[in-house]
Amino acid sequence: MFILPLAALGQTVKLSGVVNDEAGKAVPFVTVYIEGSTNGTTTNANGAYILSLNPGYHTVVFRSMGYATVLKPTQVDANLELNVTINPQSYRLKEVQVDGNEDPADRIMRLARSKRKFYQRQLDEYACKVYIKGVNYIKNAPKRILGQDINIDGLDKTRSGIVYLSESVSELYFKEPDKTTERVIASKVSGNSQGFTWNNATSIQFNFYDRTYDLEGLSDRDLVSPLSPNARLYYRFKYKGFFIEDSLIINKIKVIPRVKGVPLFKGDLLIQENTWRVHGADMFMTKGAGIDFVDTLRMKVDFVPINDDVWLKKSLNFDLSFNVKMFGIKGWGSYSSVYSDYEIGDFVSEPTDVKMDISEEDLQIEKEQESVSKARSEARTDLLLMSNDSVVLDDDIKDLISKYSEKKSGPLIKIESEANELNEAFWDSVRVIPLTEVESLDYARKDSIELVRETDVYKDSLDKESNKFKIGDLLFGYQYSYRKKRLELELPALLTVMNFNPVEGYNFTLDPRLSFMDDKNRRIMSAQLSARYGLTSSRFYLKGLFVRHLNRYWRSSVRVEGGQYIEQFSNESIEEWSNSLYSIFWETSHLRVFRHSYGKVSWGRELFNGFRLRITGYYGQRDPLRNSTDLKGQFIESEKRSFKPNDYLSEDVDIEPSLISSHTAASTTIRVSYQPGAQYIEHPDRKLSLGSKYPHFSLTYTKGWAGIMGSKTNYDHLALTIRDNQNLGMIGQLEWRV
Repeated sequence: MFILPLAALGQTVKLSGVVNDEAGKAVPFVTVYIEGSTNGTTTNANGAYILSLNPGYHTVVFRSMGYATVLKPTQVDANLELNVTINPQSYRLKEVQVDGNEDPADRIMRLARSKRKFYQRQLDEYACKVYIKGVNYIKNAPKRILGQDINIDGLDKTRSGIVYLSESVSELYFKEPDKTTERVIASKVSGNSQGFTWNNATSIQFNFYDRTYDLEGLSDRDLVSPLSPNARLYYRFKYKGFFIEDSLIINKIKVIPRVKGVPLFKGDLLIQENTWRVHGADMFMTKGAGIDFVDTLRMKVDFVPINDDVWLKKSLNFDLSFNVKMFGIKGWGSYSSVYSDYEIGDFVSEPTDVKMDISEEDLQIEKEQESVSKARSEARTDLLLMSNDSVVLDDDIKDLISKYSEKKSGPLIKIESEANELNEAFWDSVRVIPLTEVESLDYARKDSIELVRETDVYKDSLDKESNKFKIGDLLFGYQYSYRKKRLELELPALLTVMNFNPVEGYNFTLDPRLSFMDDKNRRIMSAQLSARYGLTSSRFYLKGLFVRHLNRYWRSSVRVEGGQYIEQFSNESIEEWSNSLYSIFWETSHLRVFRHSYGKVSWGRELFNGFRLRITGYYGQRDPLRNSTDLKGQFIESEKRSFKPNDYLSEDVDIEPSLISSHTAASTTIRVSYQPGAQYIEHPDRKLSLGSKYPHFSLTYTKGWAGIMGSKTNYDHLALTIRDNQNLGMIGQLEWRV
C-alpha cells in the first residue's frame, strides 16, 4: 500500500498532439514547453509534438515566430492528446517620437547592441541536454554521374527519398568565454547500426551576441551578426510593431542586408523591451549572400527564461535547400535541436531602467499582463517540483558543471562506446521530436536493407554485379571487391597508365592496391605493387609498399617500402602526365629522374594530443639515367630532338653542370609535429582532428650515415616548418607557411 503510490510518482505520462494554424495546416518547428521549466520540444515537419511529464497540473506553452503564443493549463494524469490551433500574431505600432527619418528599429537595435557584451558574458557556465534530429532529402538523383553508378539506399522509383537520417542525445557543457565540451550519449543512424551520428550541438552553437559566426565550409567569410558593433554598415532595420507576451513587450524588427555577395541574414528578429535581449529569430540567407553548396539556409531560434534574469535557447532549427542544375538534383534538409535540463553557474543580474514611450492603452494592457504573470510566478515553484524535465540518461545533469569544469583538457566532442547500442524502447523514451511517417518508414526500410546486406548471399550477388568491367572504369579506375573477406583490389584508370619522357620513351605503369577492411569498412591494412616498363629503354622497374594501421585512436602505423624504380630528384616536382604533354607537343622535358634501388621502414604515432612522432630508416642505391638515343617515330615526326640531358638538374647546362654519379646512401629521419590546443572528436575507436587556433609546428631532423654498408652520405639536415590557417572574418581565410 505504501510502495504503489511511490511507484506511481516515479512514472511519466505522454502528452502529444498536433499544432495547426487557423486554416487547419500543420505548423512545423513550434516550440512547446512546460511553463516554469526547461522541459520542452518542437513540432516536427507535420506539426506533431510529444512530451514526457510527471502526472499533474501543467501549463503548456506553444510559441512560434509569427504566431500568438498559446498557453494551455492542462491536468495530465495519463497519456493525453492535446491538439492546438495557433493564430497569426497581431502587431501594434507604438506612438514614438523620432528625429529626422530614423526608423524606431534603429534605436531598439542600438540599445540591443549596447547590451551585447553583457548578455554574451552574463553566464559563467552552464550545462544542459540536447536532442538533435538531422534529415536530408534528395529528389531525382541520377543513376550515373560521369560513368559512375550512384547507389543510395531507400530511394523510390523516382530516385527520391531520405539520404541521411540521424538522431542524437548529448550532454553539453559551456564555460565562458568559449570552452565547450560535449558528450554524445545516444546515437542512431538510419541504415547503419554500427555508425555514429554527425549531429552535434557544438557545431551549431550560434550566438547572436557574438560579433561574427563561422559558417564552417558554407563560406570562407564569417556571417556578421545583426548585433555586431558595426552591424549598421551591413544591415538596415525596419520596425514592424510589437506584441505583449507574459508582461513582456516584444518588438519585431525586419533585418535587411545592405550589400549583396556577403554572408548576411535577412528576416525577422524579436527584441524584448527594456531588457533589450533577443527573444527569438526567424532569419535566412540565399545564394546571393555568397554561401556555397546550398541555395537557401534558414535559421529559427526560440529563447525561454531559465529564471527571472537568464534566457537561453530552447530550440534551434536549421533548414537548407540545394539545386545542382548540372545533374538535375534537388534536395533539402533540416537539423532540429531541443535544449533541456539547464543547470547554470554564476550569472550577472543587471537592473534595467530604460523604457520606451508607449500609449496609455498599451500601458493598461501591460499592467493586466503583469497581474497574470504574478499569479503564474507564484505557482512556478510548484510547477518546477511537479515537472519532469527529461529522462536522466547517465550522470545527473546537476553534476555536469562540477564534472566538466574540473577537466583541463579532453575531446571537444566525445561519443560514448555504447551510444549506438541503445534499443527502440530507449529512443521512444527520449525522442522529443516525433518521427514523421516518412522518417519511420526510412528507419524500417534501411534497417531491413542493412540486415540483408550482411548476408553472404547478398555480398556474393553484389560482388558479381559491381565487379563487372564498365567503360567508365577507363576514366576512373577499376575496383574488385570480395566483401565476405572484406578485401578490395583497386586498379588505376587505364587511360592514365601510359606516359612519355626522354629517358624511357613511352612507358606504362600499373600500380594495383590490395586493402583489408575492418568491420566498419575502414582500411586497416594495404599493400601496393608498382610495375613500370619503358618501351625505348627496355627497362622494367618494380617496387612495393605495405601499410599496417596499428591503432586508429592514436593513429599509429607501420610502413615498409622498397624495390627498384624511377624517382624524381625532387619528389613529385612535376606530374608525369603534364611532362608528357610538354615532351610530345613542345619537345621540352622538365622531368629529371634517377634509378632508385632502396628499402625504407617507418613507424609513426601520436604520443599525446596534438603531438606526433615519425621515425624512418632508409638505405638505397642511386644511379644516373640518360636520355634514350632512339626516339624517332615515337610520337610527332621530327628529325631533331632538342631534349636537355637528364643528368643535369638545371635547364641551363652551362650554368649548373650537376652530373651525379652512382652511390649508396643510408639515413635516419625523425619528425615531430605539434599543434597546441588541438581539438578533436573522440569516437570509441578513433580520433578526428579539428585543428586549433594556434599554428602547427613540425621539426624534421635527417642524419646521413657515412660508412654503413658503403654509404657515401654524411650530413645533418634540420628543418622547421610553421603553418596556420587563420579566420579573418569578413575578409576571408588566410593560409600561411614559413
